[in-house]
Amino acid sequence: MPNIPMSSAWSMGKYLPTEEDMKAASWCLNNNIRISPYPEATGSWWIDIEINGKVNRSPYKYSKLNVWQTLHEFYRYYYNKYKK
Repeated sequence: MPNIPMSSAWSMGKYLPTEEDMKAASWCLNNNIRISPYPEATGSWWIDIEINGKVNRSPYKYSKLNVWQTLHEFYRYYYNKYKK
């Protein structure tokens, strides 16, 4: 029987970032804005946003269906808010 990876309860789903997503994420990282998923329980995550060392956690939990999309929405939001 071939080795077929089992789906994990901690699977974070898939999301293919757009060129705009990558540009916003790169700009944010270069400007000390870091956004990352933080596990809450099996199958759900909060999103942590760190700006210049101060961390804020999203009040909402996200599933594997929307955690990456929402993370990139936050990157685009901060990119558009703070870019010069």
